[in-house]
Amino acid sequence: MLLNDCIKIMVSGMLLLVMPGPTNTLLLFSGYTCGIRPSIKMIIAEWGGYFCAITFWGVIVSVLAQHGTFLLGIIKLLSAFYVAWLAVKVWGFSLQTQPANIEMKTIFITTLFNPKSFVFATYIIPSIAFRELQAFTAAMLSVFVALLPLSFIWVACGKGIARQGLQQSRLWPMFFYRGLSLAMASFAASMVYHSIAI
Repeated sequence: MLLNDCIKIMVSGMLLLVMPGPTNTLLLFSGYTCGIRPSIKMIIAEWGGYFCAITFWGVIVSVLAQHGTFLLGIIKLLSAFYVAWLAVKVWGFSLQTQPANIEMKTIFITTLFNPKSFVFATYIIPSIAFRELQAFTAAMLSVFVALLPLSFIWVACGKGIARQGLQQSRLWPMFFYRGLSLAMASFAASMVYHSIAI
């Protein structure tokens, strides 16, 4: 794989990863409730999730395509239901009683089900990356280079919100969590629509 391909993966990957989604929302929560340093392990968990999911999609997407788009639709529906469940969980978060703790396994599993992995494997990363080890290594390093600064920005934004003292308000945590919960629910609804529309 050429250097040009790696740059393309990084640029396209950054455009994809900067979009709000379930994983970014959880990174924002982590920065908001735990701070930047404890949230670094969450970024590692995110990378692990993307690595596994992108590899999975890259290897088996051709097999799934042979059985028609129905199977892909089922997988997307399962992903949508998981994000919807996560939205319900986020709705109940409260800073009035105790800080909401985001665990590494939650970030990892959420990233596994993140539709961005599917986009990476089928549209951004060249198919040769899933046939040759050298190309695969270069592609995944390119994804990591794209992911690292953006993940850190999401965590830093969460910390910035907390630093402004907004968490001292009685209403702010409720609006904060429930607003992001609604955003995740909307994302899940969009996933369901696109799964059915296949």
